[in-house]
Amino acid sequence: MATKRTSEIADLRYLDASNVRCPAGYLSDFRVCTEDAESLGHIDGVLISPVTRRCEYFVIEAKGLFSHKHFLLPVEEGAILQEPATLKINARKDELDLESFTPSSVPEFSDDDLITTIFSQDAA
Repeated sequence: MATKRTSEIADLRYLDASNVRCPAGYLSDFRVCTEDAESLGHIDGVLISPVTRRCEYFVIEAKGLFSHKHFLLPVEEGAILQEPATLKINARKDELDLESFTPSSVPEFSDDDLITTIFSQDAA
């Protein structure tokens, strides 16, 4: 799986999944699974580019018995929304190379970012 590394996501902003609504509901309600139905966790947030107005990554939270881990899933990997509230990745878990991620390592989407998003000429 080819991905941008954390050092290359400095211009992205974190947006909590409870603030992102799609036709199927809020992203915070979605679980993430592989093509063979193995659970990876749930969508905790997204990383977006205010300049291009694009969602670049899903932030996946995997809860363990004693810890919570976050991983980045590039949007371009072609995940599919399925009912009920599932984001299905077209790969098996052993085929994935998901990068660990700390949500606080990227600034949260702010009012200034909203203005940039609205008035950006570089939108894709």
